[in-house]
Amino acid sequence: MGIVVNILEYGKDGARSLGDHEILQLPTPGDRVVITAPMGSLNIMEVLCVEYSAIEIPKSRVTENIKPTASVYVKFVERFDG
Repeated sequence: MGIVVNILEYGKDGARSLGDHEILQLPTPGDRVVITAPMGSLNIMEVLCVEYSAIEIPKSRVTENIKPTASVYVKFVERFDG
């Protein structure tokens, strides 16, 4: 099971969401992540900060679809057009 993260690009105008992504492990500050840009190029981003809250995984089937979420703040490093 992956972790759903909202990736936010931090800039002079504040943070803007780059969408929700599913990852296997939370990154740490200084890590680099690769995000596919709308035109197909790859954006290499540096992780600035990660925010998350632990949630209890209930045994009840009523809330079975709840997934852990986190916010990952990044800054643009470079673009790779392949």
